[in-house]
Amino acid sequence: MKRDGRAVISPRTARFVALAVAALVLAEIAATPFVGAGLSRLPGVHGTYVPVGDLIVDGCIVAIALVVIWARPRNPIGWLMLAFAALGATQNFTEAYGVRALADPQAQLPLGPLALSLGTSLWIPAAALPATLLLNLYPDGQVASRFWAWVNWVTVGAMVVATVATGTQLAVVREDFSGAHPVVTLPSQVGTAAAAASAVVLLLCAVVSIGGAIWRTWRAQAPQRQQLLLLLVTAAIVILLTPLNVPGWVYDIGLVAVPVAVAVGVL
Repeated sequence: MKRDGRAVISPRTARFVALAVAALVLAEIAATPFVGAGLSRLPGVHGTYVPVGDLIVDGCIVAIALVVIWARPRNPIGWLMLAFAALGATQNFTEAYGVRALADPQAQLPLGPLALSLGTSLWIPAAALPATLLLNLYPDGQVASRFWAWVNWVTVGAMVVATVATGTQLAVVREDFSGAHPVVTLPSQVGTAAAAASAVVLLLCAVVSIGGAIWRTWRAQAPQRQQLLLLLVTAAIVILLTPLNVPGWVYDIGLVAVPVAVAVGVL
């Protein structure tokens, strides 16, 4: 199917792709507790690797993303939510898998260094997506001007640099397992400088994106003002909960409330 000379995926194909991606993500979520069970008892392993709350949140976001994609398959918001859940689930699974592969030789699991490099770095794009790209495209999937398109592209570039720089640092992967090594090791000074520079760029893009969303809310008319307010207020509540020592399940409910607000706004 073509539109204006460009190939456009049909809604039916888009929904099929979304279901396939969701199935893979749910498989990762289901496998993580089995891969991560008992890792903390192995010599040299630091921390635990069965984040039940994170896994439940990721599963809920997958379901919400599918609802949005099913109703609006050409709106990128649903796909960004699915990407967020996929990054989170993959990070949890690959971190547990990588530690298991390197710390438990009897498991005989391949690609341990690659998995651990991904598991220690994929949280970066997962954290940056909702504060930048999703916010700039919400609610109709269109950027307000060319400036915001540039902000999105700069964000994507900084996410790639930060993810690679973090996942290739020896000190980072050894925070999980003392004998770990990344799939590729960058010189410490190069990796640290790249990670720091890209983190600053990501922070600036997030601040600009949040400021732009507040400005758009101030100038918008109904119903877009209500759509933006719904997202901003829900996200603000989660931010306020972060420093408060609330039970984990309360914070997880707040996290799920944000994609629910996004879905309501889009639909």
